[in-house]
Amino acid sequence: MLVLYEGRQIYFGRCTDAKEYFVRLGFDCPSRQTTADFLTSMTSALERVVRKGFENRVPRTPDDFALMWKNSPERAALVKEVDDYNNQYTIGGQYLQEFKESRKAQQSKHQRVSSPYTLSYVGQVKLCLRRGFWRLKGDPSLTFTQLFGNFIMALIISSVFYNLPQTTDSFFSRSAVLFFAILLNAFGSALEVCCNLLISTPSLC
Repeated sequence: MLVLYEGRQIYFGRCTDAKEYFVRLGFDCPSRQTTADFLTSMTSALERVVRKGFENRVPRTPDDFALMWKNSPERAALVKEVDDYNNQYTIGGQYLQEFKESRKAQQSKHQRVSSPYTLSYVGQVKLCLRRGFWRLKGDPSLTFTQLFGNFIMALIISSVFYNLPQTTDSFFSRSAVLFFAILLNAFGSALEVCCNLLISTPSLC
């Protein structure tokens, strides 16, 4: 949890400890106020509530809050924790080599260790093609329906643009033919995606 007040850091640490830190400073969290609203109210003088007896001891300005946080034991413990972590897991140390070896064991044989992908581009294409053939073999109805629909639409659209003149006068008409060809195939892919979504999540039906 990071709390900023006009660009100043007034808390940074575990969410479970944030509320207790500001309560210890002298602020009160109303019974029906959530922790998130309580932390947000620390950055507004009109919203934060000071406990009785702490009127002259609580911080008021962003600089006061930042100074209190800088000198707090919570920040000292946080800095020590960060330093211990950096000393244990140094950059370029043995843990980096162990991570590279673990990452290399997960990746395919011909994939670079620095690559964020487990499979290479060729491997991904092969996997998608294999999956497509398995889906076609398991349920060819969608593919045949698409082919039949494209055939019917091809006949309808071709009848509209049949026998175009071999001049530049038909330039816009030929562009429209290409547009319809791309558009229909795009809609066909969208239909396939929707069908796969409904199959994988029957609750949407």
